[in-house]
Amino acid sequence: MVSYDIRKLQLVQLEMLKDIDRICKENNIQYYILYGTLLGAIRHEGFIPWDDDIDIGMLHNDFIKFNKLCEKKLPEKYFLQNEKTDKNFPRMWSKIRINNTCNMEREYRRLKVHYGIDMDVFDIIYLSDNLVFRNIQKACAYIYRLLMFEKAHNAIDDEFKRSRDTKIYKILPGFLKSWLLKLSKKITYCTASKKSNYVMDVSAILIMDSGIFEKTKMLKFEDEEFFAPYKSEKFLEEYYGDYMTLPPENERTGHGDRIVDFENSYEKYTL
Repeated sequence: MVSYDIRKLQLVQLEMLKDIDRICKENNIQYYILYGTLLGAIRHEGFIPWDDDIDIGMLHNDFIKFNKLCEKKLPEKYFLQNEKTDKNFPRMWSKIRINNTCNMEREYRRLKVHYGIDMDVFDIIYLSDNLVFRNIQKACAYIYRLLMFEKAHNAIDDEFKRSRDTKIYKILPGFLKSWLLKLSKKITYCTASKKSNYVMDVSAILIMDSGIFEKTKMLKFEDEEFFAPYKSEKFLEEYYGDYMTLPPENERTGHGDRIVDFENSYEKYTL
């Protein structure tokens, strides 16, 4: 059950997307709308009615450039969130957050990170053309994601979830976790900027044909047009399958039980 005005949240996030679109255009940074945002553009010409987030992605070089730019020139109302700017942030990608607002999953109220209203910025890396090494990179990406997400698992409200989801980490000594984290990251990203026939979004561990992102096109999303992969349909087929068929009504929901506040900081709700 959604306990907040989902349309109001969508419109706030739309303004975020417009701001990021402007910043990227002014600084020659190529982005693409992806996942639910891309699906919404193709199927609804705007938000999926029950969706409550914005997804964009960038090839690795642009992702690095974008993060460096935002560290210095992001408007004050926003916060760039990544593992560098927010030490407890448990993700392999970045988010843009609105300061003095809240968009927090209730089960993670113990996790000490910025929880303003947000949009995702995904990192799309090139992978090796060698099948064996590409699969090693994929496996390392899984390991790296698990070790990064340990921070969040340890903050889950429910004691059963904490013990179940983190038991694999409890048997590993700290030095081994640290070593695995560094090694898995190094292998995952070792070809990130080297153009090849394959790319992977590190958030979904989804390997795709790099040709999907070679060109762009503009797609209508709400009242504006935004950059999308030229082969958007291929991207959606690989991720969703039959993406034009609506899910059953009982599956038309947002991203979990969350606290949304447009006027007050997330700090009001953290435990």
